Amino acid sequence: MLTGNLKPSSRHWKDRAGCDTKQVGAITGQSGNMVDYYAREIDQERLAKVAMDKYAEWTKTEQKSGEVVKYAV
Repeated sequence: MLTGNLKPSSRHWKDRAGCDTKQVGAITGQSGNMVDYYAREIDQERLAKVAMDKYAEWTKTEQKSGEVVKYAV
């Protein structure tokens, strides 16, 4: 079992190494719930980046077609 702060360890193993929850738990000694809890921030960052990339691509397409892009706030 790893010692020290397990939050960065869980995030590291799950995000950068591509390990699943059970694999990270085996490495860190954490339960699956704790691994998911600590890795949630990384998952949110990844989803936000994908969404922003899609939005940016959509706005480029809309602007090329000559339509005015209006943003709802």
